[in-house]
Amino acid sequence: MKNKNIYLSIISVLIITSIFGLFIVFVKSSVNFDELNQSTFESYDLNEDLLNMTDGTFRGSYEIFPMSVVVDVYIENHKIEDIYIDRQSLFFNKDAENIIPMIISMQSVNVTFNEEQESSEKILVLAIIEALEQKKLIETENIHE
Repeated sequence: MKNKNIYLSIISVLIITSIFGLFIVFVKSSVNFDELNQSTFESYDLNEDLLNMTDGTFRGSYEIFPMSVVVDVYIENHKIEDIYIDRQSLFFNKDAENIIPMIISMQSVNVTFNEEQESSEKILVLAIIEALEQKKLIETENIHE
């Protein structure tokens, strides 16, 4: 009987600890997403970064729990020619890649976000900005071909 009570106590502590841990993760990610959803890119000027870019493929990434994305941005003649999603987390909405053609055609990250995948689209834009600002040139085949 004493062993049974010890086991029940241990299981109870584990369950309470797990619930508390999940609550903390939920609160932290909610705060991060609130900040992300308030982000706008109207004042960000890609042309400044593009003028200083050499031709090549540049890697950028962005992560906000539980989503992350890694992108390769192909630059030619100071223009974004292609954007390739190299890796994405399970929770990243794949439909967010639908803004890529808009970014390329407008040469701007000031695009209209789809409400259903707004967080994923903003994370994608932040990864693109990181690729251009950090200028992490990577060795790769031309992803535009």
